[in-house]
Amino acid sequence: MWSSISPRVGDGDFCAAPLGEDAFEAIPRRCRSATEFDGIEVRSGRLSQAEFGGGEEIGLGVDVLAESLQMHPHQSSGAGILARECRQRSVAGARDLVFALRSLLRYLHLAGLIPTPLLWAVPSVADLRDRSLPRGLDPAAVRRLLASCDRRRLVGRRDFAILLLLSRLGLRAGEVAAITLDDIDWRAGMLVVHGKGNREDTLPLPTDVGEAIVSYLRRRPRCECRALFLWVTAPRQGLNRCTVGWVVRAACDRDAAGWGVAASAGTSVAVAGPGVMSALRAALDDYLRIRRRLGFAMPQDGRTLEGFVAFLDQASAQQVTIELALTWARLPVDVDPFTWRQRLTLARGFARYLAAIDPASEVPPIDLLPGHRPRITPYVDSEAEITALMAAARGLRPALRAAPHETLIGLLAVTGARPGEALGLDRADVDLDNGVVHVRVGKKNKQRDVPVHQSTVGALRCYAGLRDARFPTPPSPAFFLSARGRRMGREELNATFITLVRLVGLEGVGSRARPRPYDLGTG
Repeated sequence: MWSSISPRVGDGDFCAAPLGEDAFEAIPRRCRSATEFDGIEVRSGRLSQAEFGGGEEIGLGVDVLAESLQMHPHQSSGAGILARECRQRSVAGARDLVFALRSLLRYLHLAGLIPTPLLWAVPSVADLRDRSLPRGLDPAAVRRLLASCDRRRLVGRRDFAILLLLSRLGLRAGEVAAITLDDIDWRAGMLVVHGKGNREDTLPLPTDVGEAIVSYLRRRPRCECRALFLWVTAPRQGLNRCTVGWVVRAACDRDAAGWGVAASAGTSVAVAGPGVMSALRAALDDYLRIRRRLGFAMPQDGRTLEGFVAFLDQASAQQVTIELALTWARLPVDVDPFTWRQRLTLARGFARYLAAIDPASEVPPIDLLPGHRPRITPYVDSEAEITALMAAARGLRPALRAAPHETLIGLLAVTGARPGEALGLDRADVDLDNGVVHVRVGKKNKQRDVPVHQSTVGALRCYAGLRDARFPTPPSPAFFLSARGRRMGREELNATFITLVRLVGLEGVGSRARPRPYDLGTG
């Protein structure tokens, strides 16, 4: 039997259902009707990519989708496909797969092969790319990788030259793959590098790198391709950035040093409580499971949506209606209208997912509740006020409570760091010898290095000495510890800061009720 995507009401997702071969033959070879497809075809009983204008990666996503439908004809739900395939892919690869799946569903609906537009049954992918600072290999590791290449063979000479270019010149994989024979000026000892954004740079060619390239060229196959590095087997064509990456990974495997990238663990699925689960609650579990598999943690939004489903169950509703969603969104009283808009936006996202399952579900309009995020101007503490806050913190008791708060206030003021970033510092993140603080838990998982002045280094060193004298072997690796030897939490910092603000007399200044620890970094 051939399979297609069709809705099944009550399952909380879309699934595979039988579809005749004539329906697939109705899909034209070239279709340009409001879709990203340039053409799809059916061959040997499976849906395959013929001429896909979205690029190799998207076409591969369509091919993976078709394979999943054929290999799992009775388990090819949207959640199943995304759960199986996205966890094995990078963020970009998961986005390509979601993009291809949405395109296919859009086309099938426009072609009349499915009655319901299932486009929004496929959620988007969170941007959780690795934002950590690049970590360089130590010289000993580089020497081991280079030594793993067998230069008695052509492939070993090629890999040795590629690894030298990457390590000695710091080139990207795509830049190494783009090098041609015409880019090397042997007389001048220079190399033209084709970088990102069509940028070209001319770099000096080190002697050892040049000798490695010459050694490879002496055994390089003769062909019309002008790329420097070629496949060792036919067809003789140049490498791309992916194959350069394979060269590095193969060297790591030979060295058995374990330089692979660890895959992130999936987010656990919430377990429902006792009793019979309603259809809406089952659909919410599926919705949250897909979103979390795609990288969205949704801790607060998940709890809010659970409250929305509980409200619907209490009203004995079988579907989401605009009236019920609007009533639930406006339940909180004495709040800013933007809060109502946020709640309705959450309900709208879930309702849009449900509408792909049950056409009777209504999707609230996006502009039903007006509201703008209130932007309150942060309070800029003066130097005298920061000094007074640090002096008040110094008077706290016990001393192990005073020292971390005084140091924290000073660090936030001079570095502009957020409170969560400072509280997330480990002892290994504070390099007192070089005067650098490595922020690991920045906004959107971004990392950065913050240089600090010698006066700040002295204050951090003084606190570290007091801390280590009291807790020589603390159970937490945190740099800032509470009086009990644990990592200081945001709640403790905020509560103590309110006490300090009252002692200094800053209560009521600014646009808020009182200044916040966050305001220390805005000056």
